[in-house]
Amino acid sequence: MSALSANRIAAGLLLGALVSSTLAARAEDVEYSKIGWWSISYTKLDDLSYCRAMAPFDQGTVLEMALFQKGGQEWVFSISNPKWKAWMVKKRKHDLRLGTTSRWQGTFSLSDDKTSLIFVGASIDFMNSIADAKSLEIFDENDRLLTSLDMKDSAAAIRAVVKCVREPPAQTVIRLPGWWTGKRPPMPMNYASQDFNAQEIFRIVAPSVYFIVAGTTREASIGSAVAVAADTALTNCHVIENQALIMVLDKATTEPLKASVSNADRSSDRCFLKIDGGSLNPIAAVRRFRDLSVGERVYTIGNPSGLSKTLGEGLISGLREHNDIQYVQTTAPISSGSSGGALVDSKGALVGITTFLLKDAQNLNFAIAAEDYWH
Repeated sequence: MSALSANRIAAGLLLGALVSSTLAARAEDVEYSKIGWWSISYTKLDDLSYCRAMAPFDQGTVLEMALFQKGGQEWVFSISNPKWKAWMVKKRKHDLRLGTTSRWQGTFSLSDDKTSLIFVGASIDFMNSIADAKSLEIFDENDRLLTSLDMKDSAAAIRAVVKCVREPPAQTVIRLPGWWTGKRPPMPMNYASQDFNAQEIFRIVAPSVYFIVAGTTREASIGSAVAVAADTALTNCHVIENQALIMVLDKATTEPLKASVSNADRSSDRCFLKIDGGSLNPIAAVRRFRDLSVGERVYTIGNPSGLSKTLGEGLISGLREHNDIQYVQTTAPISSGSSGGALVDSKGALVGITTFLLKDAQNLNFAIAAEDYWH
């Protein structure tokens, strides 16, 4: 992953790379209004935003109309039906004919997940014809009728999308308690019996370290998290606090996973994330703080500056305690985006959650002792 700005990365990931996949973006949309069978929703990150109208029709067809805004405005039109998949995947682009109050020809692109056909840059005249139409007929390249849709309330839905972009809704952000709440999973204790080299550490541990994107309508942040159960991961609270949405991403998952805070101690920056759906790859073991020694070789794995699963190496340079929280000081590198990442020992056991560094000093990096997440 390239080292883009946090906002740009978050926008691309949460919005499903704009229209490269279905307009039902990976982000959780903010519900705006409901008109007949049309649902109007809103999403924004940084300077990119869109509102969309989505309606399900008979026989599995779903139609979506979205107005994107980034500098200027652009309409995007999407249609899908699982029954069409065998035909859709035969090629990346399809020239479809649409019948409204007029006849329209458009080139639709196949989404990355191969479930939708997307038309980018729909003209105002086209959208006006959709608004005026009582029905919409869609034909393939061979002039075969794919579907005929009742466009009742489409004009009101389009007006609502335009209003949504002009007058976006507010989002509710995550507020964390200053003390532990909720249940925690058992602490992993499956210790390895042998030491590993750096290549083996990465192979063993990297699948348990995930990319976190959290955002609101005004800002976004990126960070890391470490899985400790199939549906639970550890991170730092400062990565996700005051955000409206948390998404967990990894190359091994087919799509971003929505997460929520299941347990938190904001005052010490310790948060547990609960993953909705999907199955994480938990780390094998958590090392107890009392068993650590200064001089041990340790490794960091996180997402510094958006560079996913970056491996670093160093030593335990100190064992500290402050306000009843234990910290592992290390020379292993930590930087922006590493927060919530893994600090592991030579056996791949989780030593700490990488948390902060002292900017005016060299190699003074700190991780909250992983064991403290269960204290």
